[in-house]
Amino acid sequence: MKFPIACTLLAVGAWCQPVSFLAPVRVFGRGTVGPLRNAGLAAGDFNGDGKLDLVDIPANRSGFTAPLISFGNGDGTFRDAPATSLLAEALEQAVAGDFNGDGRLDVASLSSGTRVAVFFGNGDGTLRPPVFTPLEEVISTRMIAVELNGDGLTDLVAGRFALLAKGDGTFTVRQAFGGAGSAVADFNRDGRPDIAAVSGGDVIVTLSNGDGTFRTLPAFAAPFAPKFALAADFTGDGIPDLVLGGDSGVAVLAAKGEGTFLSAVVTPGVVGDLSAVADFNGDGRMDLLARNTVLPGRGDGSFGIPSTFGVTGSVCLSSTDQRLLCGPEYMAFLAADFNGDRRPDVAAAARFTSGTVGIGYAVPVLVNNGAGDGLVIAGVSAATGRGPVTVGSLVSAFGVNLATDIAGAVSGPWPTTLGGVRVHVTYRSAISNSVVADVLAPIGFVAPGQINYLLPGEVTGVADGSTAFVTVERVGSPYVPTASVVALAASAPGLFTHGTQAIAAANAVRILADGSQQAVAVTRCTQIICLGVPINVRQGPVYLSLYGTGFSRTGSTVCTAGGLAAEVSYAGPQGGLAGLDQVNVLLPAGLAGRGLVTVECVSGGVKANGVVVLVE
Repeated sequence: MKFPIACTLLAVGAWCQPVSFLAPVRVFGRGTVGPLRNAGLAAGDFNGDGKLDLVDIPANRSGFTAPLISFGNGDGTFRDAPATSLLAEALEQAVAGDFNGDGRLDVASLSSGTRVAVFFGNGDGTLRPPVFTPLEEVISTRMIAVELNGDGLTDLVAGRFALLAKGDGTFTVRQAFGGAGSAVADFNRDGRPDIAAVSGGDVIVTLSNGDGTFRTLPAFAAPFAPKFALAADFTGDGIPDLVLGGDSGVAVLAAKGEGTFLSAVVTPGVVGDLSAVADFNGDGRMDLLARNTVLPGRGDGSFGIPSTFGVTGSVCLSSTDQRLLCGPEYMAFLAADFNGDRRPDVAAAARFTSGTVGIGYAVPVLVNNGAGDGLVIAGVSAATGRGPVTVGSLVSAFGVNLATDIAGAVSGPWPTTLGGVRVHVTYRSAISNSVVADVLAPIGFVAPGQINYLLPGEVTGVADGSTAFVTVERVGSPYVPTASVVALAASAPGLFTHGTQAIAAANAVRILADGSQQAVAVTRCTQIICLGVPINVRQGPVYLSLYGTGFSRTGSTVCTAGGLAAEVSYAGPQGGLAGLDQVNVLLPAGLAGRGLVTVECVSGGVKANGVVVLVE
């Protein structure tokens, strides 16, 4: 049976240093929201107590005026600020800055994407009614608050425009560049903030003259069509680089220091929705926050194995809940140190929806626990090395320093403590974030870089829509529940294989004419490799017993072999080991002489990985 390779087997370096977050201790329920728009989050000290507060603007909310401020308590928790009735219309985004020069933080937002709204702060956490500046076109990209012309007032970069603050809440609007999706940094080291924008497949750098005017350098081609851009020093030379995100992955363009860049270092196959840049794991290298995933920087423009955190998944709640919600859909992320420990924490704006009708909106705040328990991947199918997984299935976790030794369960039911390690699984409601159940998982194998465990399934109250948070506990050390997420699905079938050629981990029997059974070899294994053994289907019906995990307990299982329908006589628990499933398949006689044949199964409407057998 194959298992995914842990980063510890690939020569551990600082790039593999994990990061974990404490489970959200409070979720701000903001009622209902309408069709999806861009929510906004911003942080700052709005009441002058020296602690970071949180501003959130629900996306196209119903029954709310905005912005909404929550006062920080300095420990990662918050309390509601006094209610302020300001504007009963849809707003998008939120940025904080001093737009009138009075030393108090204000809030800027977009009203329907066609005008900028500025809410002046009173210094006590309340805001004044907005002042508007119309825009020449609809803005849908991220706004950036930055001082552009040296007058001490916070200005804005929005879409293709630089907005210079006048001091009364309005702006002088100047077209500064020919793109959108902007990043702001001093790319030529003259002490002035420059702008890099993406436009189609091009990147356009506009250098600041320091007075609110700009000069544009020739555009250059990006390695793919980017949708997002951020700036930070990803190579450790003190010069801000440009990072691009899109459907093709993430690319870092190392800056030369005069406004141009070296060729891109591309990390494919990762989420490209860029949200923030910070050193999340404390190794001195810049990491990326891409939605609910942290990509650890290696210091050379590339990234290590991503860590997923927080509320996740898109599983709909069961009909018994009578809300039929799916979600969450993330609309905004913010990285800031909310508890004063010099580690960047994360706030997320999330919506739970049914179709296009908004049902619930919340802002979970997750406190950074640093290296935490070392989890990099909290749970993938032990059969396929991929997620999501389903409750009651066999799961593998990977990370760094998970255990001090290697140990395996010998026989019988797996223990919940193995090799001095326990695995805590906390199920939380996807809507209220309240704890549904907190249980210890049976463990089959532990090593410094890998743990195999059974994701508990017979837990009262756990249903579709729950989210599983996993924490590894070292027995004898303080236990702190973290927020390493395992993505759940109602069905997540996976079949075990031998080696790299997807040879089926299976047994087979032939039914003889007198009704007796004869064992049939499927594989021949040495200490080095397993090879398929030819199966003769001419001498009588052959039933193949495939082994897997994550098969549906409610939906049907259907299989094919070599593209031919294959009768399934049984699909369910294997019986000898909790979490291990078995699928008995009759190999069609029409496969005779076909050689290597792929067997594929669909369980509960979800397709498992294909496995290979040899047929003569």
